[in-house]
This record gives sequence, structure tokens and C-alpha cells, in this order.
Amino acid sequence: METRQIITKAFIMLGLMFGMQTTASAQLGGVLNKAKSAVKSKVKNATEEVKEKATSDAKKEAANAKSKVLSKGLQKALGDAPDCPWVLDEKATEAQMENLIKQLGSMNSEKTKAFGEQISARAEFDKKILDGIKNKTLPHDDGVWDKAYKEMQKFEKFYGILINKGIGYGPTNIKKDDQGNWCQEGAVRIIIGNNAYVTIKNDKPVFCTLAYDAIFLDEEGIKKAQEAYRFNINSAWLLEGFPKTYDESLEQSYYRASFAANTIGHAIVNNKPENIERRDRPKAGTMNGAWRAKALALAKQKDSNVTDVVITSNEWDVKRNSLGVPINRVIYGYIFFKDKNGTKASSRSWDQKHQGGGKYGGLLNHGVGVETDFYVK
Repeated sequence: METRQIITKAFIMLGLMFGMQTTASAQLGGVLNKAKSAVKSKVKNATEEVKEKATSDAKKEAANAKSKVLSKGLQKALGDAPDCPWVLDEKATEAQMENLIKQLGSMNSEKTKAFGEQISARAEFDKKILDGIKNKTLPHDDGVWDKAYKEMQKFEKFYGILINKGIGYGPTNIKKDDQGNWCQEGAVRIIIGNNAYVTIKNDKPVFCTLAYDAIFLDEEGIKKAQEAYRFNINSAWLLEGFPKTYDESLEQSYYRASFAANTIGHAIVNNKPENIERRDRPKAGTMNGAWRAKALALAKQKDSNVTDVVITSNEWDVKRNSLGVPINRVIYGYIFFKDKNGTKASSRSWDQKHQGGGKYGGLLNHGVGVETDFYVK
């Protein structure tokens, strides 16, 4: 997992411009040269003073920062404190942490891994301080205790946000087997966006629909899959040290992220047109003959790419209000359209509004079904 550490560098630039006029007087030229030398000397001295002050201030700041972490007794017992990552700093806000997690899908994994290791190292160090002072194996120091305690609170907050906001962790149906190994129960479904998922079919990770039909993702879909891969692998890097340092029961979150990244990665490799699953073409119902042509005309009004329609209903589905009075009646079916991979079916419905006296108006487009689009043979 990878995290971006923000390091700000401030540069102070001093520009000095000297204007000199050439005159016919050698004496005046000599005066100007002496003045120029004097100015250079003053600038050099001033620059040296600035450098010395900056160095001195930096040393003081470093000494103060270390003194805030460890007293002499703790320094001797624990050694130097690891660097404190910005997410554990007292100034780090929840919004900044959430923003970092939102960016995991576009971040460099190696850098995120290094950042995760830095967080874990600092948290482990703080935990040793708290446990040591609590158990009286380390000298007590209120300032050091408070700082370590606050950093561990930030640690808990950061990983709480990561786990709760981390969509796309992939399968929730996992458990440990009798040998203590993590495994998933039932079908695997990992959300990657755009109504696309990842599952395992015939021991091979592939992209699928909500109904587990294997599909082929286009270039835009693959971009979403790559983002989901990076999000999960970076989440795994950040989570790797968390269970060991803070709470072993949350090991499941690390496994889910690792499993999802690995599975999505293989699905990207297996993304080939020949993996598309195709269903039988839906069969026409008894209402098809009377209403297919009108339904097709309505469908083409909304989408010129529609090539055909089939009505699968055998009768009207009459909708009534609470008093039992008809509101409308509905028939169901599918529209068909083609892309470069073949013909797809998409569920639709059409209705007629009740006009009173048992009479109904003309056929209208009614709605889109909840079923996921699928390719037909």
C-alpha cells in the first residue's frame, strides 16, 4: 500500500542588482569599484549569517522535536524514535486522511508500501512506550506518554477510516479454515464499478455481471478495473502492519484487500472476448405478436441502436391503487442491440394508462428492468 507523504520545502531567494555607469573619470570608476566591493562584502556576510541562523534553528527544532518524543531514560531504553508520518501528527485532520484514501486508486504502490511501513514502525514504537510505562518497565514521563497516546489515537482513526471508507475490498464471505488459513465461502463477487464485478469461474478470475455472467470489458472498463486493483493493493500495503501492531482481529481486512487485488489483476489478464458468456435468446410470450412492432418503434425512439424487441409476457400485469382501481397495465420483454462483441439483451417494460371504464390508452415506454444486460447466442 502506498501513501503519499507531503514534504514542503521553502526556498528564500535574494536578488541583488547592481547598476553601474561607465564614466570618463578613472577616479569615479575607482570609487564605484570600492562601493561595489563593500556591497559584495556586506551581502556575503549577511548570507553567511542567514545560513548560520537557519542551521542553528534547524538544529534547535530537531532537538526540541526529539525531546518531545523521548526523555533521556526512554532514549536509553528504546533508542531513536522512528520518523512520525503526517497521518499520526496532531495536526492531521480526518478530512486529510479521507482524501488520502480516496487517492489510493491512483497512487504508486512502492511509495505506499514505504509509507505503510513508516506508519507501522512509529505505531509499534508508541505502543512500546505506552505498554512500558503502564507496566513500569520504562521510566514514567507524562509528556512522552501523552504524545504516544495521541499518536495511537490518530493511528486508530486513520485505519478506521481506511477500513470503513475502503470500498472495493472484495469478498465479504471469507473465514479461516481448520488450518487457520483464510478462504472464501460461496461465489466471489468483487465490485469494480460500471456494473462490472470480478468472480471466479472454472478456477479462473474473470469479469462478470451481477448475475455472474462472464463479460469482456472495454478500454474504459479496464481503466476502472486497474483503479480498483491499485486501490486494493495500496490498501493491503497500508493494512499489512496494522493487525500485528494494533488488533489481530482486523487481519481479515488485510486479507480481503490482498485477495481482491490479486483476483482483479488476474481478471485483467483474462479479459478476452472469448470469455464472454452468452445466454439463450429470451422466448416470446403470447403478447409478442400483438405488441412487438409498437414496442420496437417506441424503443427505437429512445435508442436508435436497438435492433429488435421481444415481449415475453403472456398477459397484462394490471397495477391497482389501494382501493383496487386500475392505474395501468404492463407487459415485459427485452430490447436487443449490437456492439463489437455481439448482440446484447436488456430488460424493458411497456404500459398503458387506465382511462376509466375498463379502457386503456396507447402503449408507452414504462421502465428498465433490474436484470443486468447480457449477451445472447
